Amino acid sequence: GAPELSIGDSSAPEYELFRVNGAVRLADGRIAVLNGGTNEVRIYSPEGRFVVSLGGQGEGPGEFMGADRLFRGVADSLIVWDSRSVRASVFAPDGGFVRTIPLDPRPQVPRLQGVDGLGRLLVVATNLAGSSSTEITRLTEVRMLYDATGRLIDTLGAAPGMAGVIRGSGDRLEVLRPLVAPTTTYAMGGSLLWIETGESRRLERVDLERKTRQVITWDGPDLSMTPALQK
Repeated sequence: GAPELSIGDSSAPEYELFRVNGAVRLADGRIAVLNGGTNEVRIYSPEGRFVVSLGGQGEGPGEFMGADRLFRGVADSLIVWDSRSVRASVFAPDGGFVRTIPLDPRPQVPRLQGVDGLGRLLVVATNLAGSSSTEITRLTEVRMLYDATGRLIDTLGAAPGMAGVIRGSGDRLEVLRPLVAPTTTYAMGGSLLWIETGESRRLERVDLERKTRQVITWDGPDLSMTPALQK
């Protein structure tokens, strides 16, 4: 049916949105929107009225160079991942900057994929080791669990990650991605991590507290991304 709430128009700059990279609803009904075009987190009232803007372009504490992920943390805190600065920033529910979370150790090409109920960070690192290739391959992703301060707790195995062609050599590597390609999707809820690789009719569930794994499979048509479909 009709939307319950719509945010984003040209009535004022704070309502103009460009490259929205995420949105979360806080416990009191307010909505936080990560506007990647201006590297800001904009908070709106439950009715959609602008309240405050957090962050902005820059390299200082609480500023972003490439904000591309937004998560709701413990006690309604907001956690923003900056892929260019390779760090997470934490803001209080009232909009105040709390701290920066650098990763220790920092893996190659990391990205924040989730925050659990204890504020721990699920970080996925893409392995770009190797030489250039003309073939589309799935790059290995290593899953890593960090505590709320950015210190590594444990590794959670590996999975096939995004598909692409590696170009370059040494420290100057880049990945060229086709328009249609499989990828791995992650979701977190409480202490549970859900993983779907996009290749088969299976879903993996990892209990971070009990350290158990369960693989769920189902019947149905095979929706795997074959080489023929990638062309």
